[in-house]
Amino acid sequence: MTAMTGLLDLVITRLAELTAGQQFYDPALQAQGDPRLYKWALPPKRTDAAAGQDFPFIVARIRSGRSDQHRDSIIVRLYCGLRTDGDEAAGNADIQRLADLLLPITSSRSWPPYSLALPLDWFFGDPEHGVQPHPDYFLTMDLIFQAHATATKRR
Repeated sequence: MTAMTGLLDLVITRLAELTAGQQFYDPALQAQGDPRLYKWALPPKRTDAAAGQDFPFIVARIRSGRSDQHRDSIIVRLYCGLRTDGDEAAGNADIQRLADLLLPITSSRSWPPYSLALPLDWFFGDPEHGVQPHPDYFLTMDLIFQAHATATKRR
C-alpha cells in the first residue's frame, strides 16, 4: 500500500466517524440514507438510469501534492454531493448540515505520519460553476496534509 492510499484510508475512516448516524435523502431508496463514502471517484454508471443514484456521497481523492527534500504535502479533496427531495431552502440547509458535520475533521491534526495543516479551505456549489443546481447540492473541502519527506518514502 502506498502512503497516499494509506492516507485516503485514514480519511475515509474519519469521514465514517463524522457522518455516523446522519442521514440525507437517497434517491435510490426514495428515503433517508447514509452518505456513501468513496476513495478516488464515484463508481462508473452502467446505464443512464443510474445517473444521480450515488447521492448522498463523499469522495476523497488525492488532488495534488508537493515534495522537496524536507517535507511532503498532499492535498486531499473531498467532493460531497446531496440531492434534496425538498425545496431550495431544504437543499441549502442539508448541505450546510453536512459541512457542519465535516468541519470537525480538523479537531485531530495528527494523522501519522502526516499532520493536517490549517486553515481548511472549503466551498459550496458545483466545483466547475460554483452554483447549487437544485435539486443537487455540493460541498468541496481541501485537506492539506504534511509530513517529513523521509516518513512518506517507500523503503
